[in-house]
Amino acid sequence: MASAIEQERLNRINKSNPGGGLATGGKDDGGPLDSLNDKIGSAEPLFYPVDIQAIDHYMIFSAYKEHTFQGSLESTKRTNFQKEGSVFLPMPSNLQTGYQQVYKEEAVGALGMALGAQAKGVIEDAGAGKGAGGKIGEGLASIGRRAMKNLGTEGTGGAALNVALGEGTQLAAAAAGGVAGPIAAATINKAVQVGTAFAGIARNPHMAVLYDSPQFRAFEFGFDLRPKNYQESLMIGRIIHFFKYYSHPEYKFGNHFFVYPNQFKIRFKYPEFLYRFGDCVLKSVAIDYHGEGTPIYYDAGVGESVDLGDGAGPQSGRKLKAPANVKLQLSFQEVKILTKKEIQNQGR
Repeated sequence: MASAIEQERLNRINKSNPGGGLATGGKDDGGPLDSLNDKIGSAEPLFYPVDIQAIDHYMIFSAYKEHTFQGSLESTKRTNFQKEGSVFLPMPSNLQTGYQQVYKEEAVGALGMALGAQAKGVIEDAGAGKGAGGKIGEGLASIGRRAMKNLGTEGTGGAALNVALGEGTQLAAAAAGGVAGPIAAATINKAVQVGTAFAGIARNPHMAVLYDSPQFRAFEFGFDLRPKNYQESLMIGRIIHFFKYYSHPEYKFGNHFFVYPNQFKIRFKYPEFLYRFGDCVLKSVAIDYHGEGTPIYYDAGVGESVDLGDGAGPQSGRKLKAPANVKLQLSFQEVKILTKKEIQNQGR
C-alpha cells in the first residue's frame, strides 16, 4: 500500500506522462515534493525512494559542468558553477571518512644531519623574504662546501668515518663517471658492507621520518535500492544512468583529447554533527542488479514499446521484469588537499 506522499507523486507521474515515463514537472505542480525542486534550482531532481521527503535525512549529489583543479588559484575564488543535475538518496548504512598523511622513511646520512641545522636558517630566511632565489642557492652551496672542508681537515672519529663510508661511495662513483659509475658504486658498497661486517659494526644511516603531504580524501557510499513499483524501478535506472554519464569523459578535437568528466558536490541534509565535502570526482560506479546474491525479479507491468536490441525493432505488449534489489556502490575522491584551514573553517 503506497503512502499518501508516494501515491501523490505517482499520480503526478501518471497524469503528466501516461506513456509510462517519468514526469519532469516543475514548481507549479503543487505536489508535496516541490520543496526538492526549490533546493536544487532549475535541474529536475532524481530521488529514491519517491517518498524521500518523509525519510527526512538524505544525501544530495550534484554534478557540475566546470571542474576545479588544485593548482588553480582562479578555481578557489569562483562560485558561479553550472549545475547539471542532482540525485537525492537516503543515508547509507555505513558512513565513514578518513584523514591520512604521507610520511617517508629516509636515510639522510651523517652529512645530511650535519647540514640540516645550518640549512634551516637559510630556508627560514627565504620564507621570510630575506633572500632572493640566487642568494638562497649560494647559501646552501656555501654550507655544503664548508661542511665538506671541515670533514676533510677537522673531521675525525665516527662522524668522519660514517660520511666516508656513506657519501664517499657516491663521490667515488661520480669520479668514475660514465658506465663505470654505477659499477664502481656497487663494488664500493659491497666492500664497505663486508669491511664493516669484519669489524663487527654497521653504519648508522641516520634514518628520519620526513613529512611529504596530506592525501586526498576518498569516500565510499553503498546504497541498497529496493523498488516498490514500476516508477521506482524507472527512477533507479535514471539514477544509475546519471552517475554513469557524469563520471565519464567525452572526446574533443576529434578523438585526440578528452574533456574532463563532471565534478560533484556532495552534502548531507543535516551535516552539523557529521562532516562536509570538498569538490569531488567520481572514480567508480559499481552496480549489482542481483543484490540478494540471486536473481530476484518482480512483475513491473507491460511495456508499450520495448526495443530488445536484437534487430527486430520495438515490441509492444511485452511483460516487464525488474530487479527487486539493486546495490549501487559509488567511490568519490576530493580534488583538493586538506590543511588546518579547511578543517577549521569549513568543517571538513
